[in-house]
Amino acid sequence: MSFKQRYSLPFLLIISFVLMVSFGCSSDDAPVPYSPSTPTVPVEPEDSVLPPDDLALVGDYLGMSSCKHYDYDKQDDYEDWKCLAWYHAPDGILTLTHINCVLDCAPIFETSTSVQGGVIHIQITEWFSYAQCGSCEYDLTYEIPGVPPAMYEVVITKDFVTPDHLSHHYEMMTATIDLSSLPSDIVCESAVRVFQ
Repeated sequence: MSFKQRYSLPFLLIISFVLMVSFGCSSDDAPVPYSPSTPTVPVEPEDSVLPPDDLALVGDYLGMSSCKHYDYDKQDDYEDWKCLAWYHAPDGILTLTHINCVLDCAPIFETSTSVQGGVIHIQITEWFSYAQCGSCEYDLTYEIPGVPPAMYEVVITKDFVTPDHLSHHYEMMTATIDLSSLPSDIVCESAVRVFQ
C-alpha cells in the first residue's frame, strides 16, 4: 500500500472538518461524520508509545445516526464493512465512531465506554424490542476526554437480552489504533450483511 493510499490528505482534512462541523450542529439525528474512502489497517510501528498501566478513564455516548437500511440516502461506501473511525484532538478528547453497528430497527439499549490501561472498551447492552421490524445499521459516536496519545486496543462488545432475560454476549469488533502516529483514521473489517 503506497503512502498516498494510506495517508490520503484529502480524507484526513475531510474527516477533521466534518467532525468539527458536526459537533456544532444541534440535530440529534444528523449523520455521523466520515468520508468514503478505501478502508485502511494501521501498521503498528516498532516504537509505539504505550499508555500508563494505571490509566482509567470513562467516556460518553454522543448519539447515533438514523437507520441506514431504511434511508437509502444514508447508504455509504462502507455498507459491506464494520468500521471504527477516530479523531484525537490536541486537547486529548478522543472521538470514536462505530460505523454499521447492527441493532434492532427500534433499539432499546445503553452503552458504557471506558479506558483501562491500553484497552478502550465500548459495551452495548440491547434489550429485545417487540417492534418486529428487523435489524438496522447505525453509526454510534462516543467521546472520551483526557486520552494520552498512545497505542490502544479498542474492543466493542454487545450483550443482547432476550424477553426471558437471557443474555447473549457478542464481540462486535476489535481494532488497534495508534494515536501517537495517526490522530485520525478509520479501520474496517469485512461484515456479512444482515439484510439484502
